[in-house]
Amino acid sequence: MAREELSFILKKLFSDPNGAYLAAQSAAKTKTFKPIYLALRAKGFATTEAIVIIARKLLRIAFAVWTSNKPFDPKKIGFQACKKP
Repeated sequence: MAREELSFILKKLFSDPNGAYLAAQSAAKTKTFKPIYLALRAKGFATTEAIVIIARKLLRIAFAVWTSNKPFDPKKIGFQACKKP
């Protein structure tokens, strides 16, 4: 995938203001991300805050998969919920 293609995908994702948020809402219900979501909620984060954190994580994962040319491995997801300020 070329840099231009990544740029196009990211522009499409963010052209809809809710694009990454909606993707994270769906991801929060999966077996991979549900423990992360529940840990964030247990730490005191609001629902919206937890979804935004997952959205950022999804974007970082997508970029890492793209740059490394390796398939996504859910076992490599490391997560440590930070303290709510």
